[in-house]
Amino acid sequence: MKKVPLGDRFLGFHGWVLLGYALMGRGFSYVGIPPLFIGEISLIFGFISIFLNRSTNYFLSTAFPKILKLLPAQILVIFMTWCLICTLPYVSKYGIDSVRDSAIWYYGFFALIIATLIAANPKRLLDILNRYRHFVTIFLVLCPIFFLINQAEIAPKLPSSPVAIIELKAADLMIHLSGVTAFFVAMKIQNIGLFIGSFIVNLVVVAAQANRSGSLAFLCSFLVVITFRPQSYRIWGIMVTLLLGGMLVLAFHPELIAPIFSKMATIFVDDGAERYQGTKEFRLKWWTHIYNYTFGGEYFWMGKGFGVNLGLDDHFDPLGDGKVRSPHNGHLCILARSGVPGFFLWIGLQGTWVLGILQRLLRSVMIQGQRLWRGLFLFLFCYWIAFMITINFEVVLEGPSGGVWLWSLLGLGLAAMFVYDSHADLMNIPVNELDLDSLHNEPVREVESSFFPADIGADDASRY
Repeated sequence: MKKVPLGDRFLGFHGWVLLGYALMGRGFSYVGIPPLFIGEISLIFGFISIFLNRSTNYFLSTAFPKILKLLPAQILVIFMTWCLICTLPYVSKYGIDSVRDSAIWYYGFFALIIATLIAANPKRLLDILNRYRHFVTIFLVLCPIFFLINQAEIAPKLPSSPVAIIELKAADLMIHLSGVTAFFVAMKIQNIGLFIGSFIVNLVVVAAQANRSGSLAFLCSFLVVITFRPQSYRIWGIMVTLLLGGMLVLAFHPELIAPIFSKMATIFVDDGAERYQGTKEFRLKWWTHIYNYTFGGEYFWMGKGFGVNLGLDDHFDPLGDGKVRSPHNGHLCILARSGVPGFFLWIGLQGTWVLGILQRLLRSVMIQGQRLWRGLFLFLFCYWIAFMITINFEVVLEGPSGGVWLWSLLGLGLAAMFVYDSHADLMNIPVNELDLDSLHNEPVREVESSFFPADIGADDASRY
């Protein structure tokens, strides 16, 4: 029996963790033994796969430095270091709250671990794409079921959890529907009819309950897919189905359409429904307050640190019970906790990452035979857009169900940039062989042996 490398075991385990977060949301975050929950367990496993491995020296001396040559990876390390500096002074005062709030940046280790493991063996990039293809099927089948269970509030609780095992937000599900849609179109998944049918079921069940951020995130991501793949019959199949479905709803249940437009309208104008407008004004006041005490106040350099309850400390906790810890904007949460330097490092990280993805996406468009690379970068770009839009209005980055996903996506993007620059032949295919399955079954010995140092042969490469 062939021994599976520890890095592959981690990536497989982490894939199941991401599926759990996607399908069960916040409830899945409490799987584990307090204070060691599933996100921390997966992170520890990742560290073990790097540091307690017979190939540790290779990871640290070769694979990781190669990833570190990428500008976004360099900014990520600086960003995490700065956030650590903004955390340490408050650990003694706030204890476990400091650790919990620090998840917004220490989950960044997932990005570095995933990128390093793929850099050590580029074929893992293909394995991850195939795993995500299976994720698409499982997610589309189970998502509406789990969401209805969540809506009915019939899911049980774990002994260590304050919430049910299934605790979902429609906005989070819309992020994943954005990624799934982009993957379906860009990577040309088969079973088109099955996908579109299950996709529509998900939209009917989930999108009807989605808030402003989730709806806007999906819409923007979908428009990006249309922009880059306007001639795709998959896109037009989805659009025709949506159009026909919308016409049927408009004909028989027009009252269902008005609330959706009302919610969306309050993002841009001030004449939406009063209850949506109220939450918008509350957030804008809080965000303005954060801007004033950072850019123009005493918390310019290091913010308020990680551990303090921002809702209580900023006097924007409507119930006064301390449950509202975040300003419902991940970017401004980072600004409030790490100051202006931390905020600009965060913006720099996201900016350089997405520019790197876009640069390679546009390059792959111009080169024949790089359809899979083009699809991968388009998929990553659309997923990122959905996350960034939702982060502006929701608590996503601060919790593991969203934070672990985003950092894992960033890590996959770093790895994709590196492999594309170093060994684009890994996913270069003839124009008449546009099938991920056939590519995955092709031998990649040449790529592996040329990638590893001269004293390591292709037969030895699998141990990484």
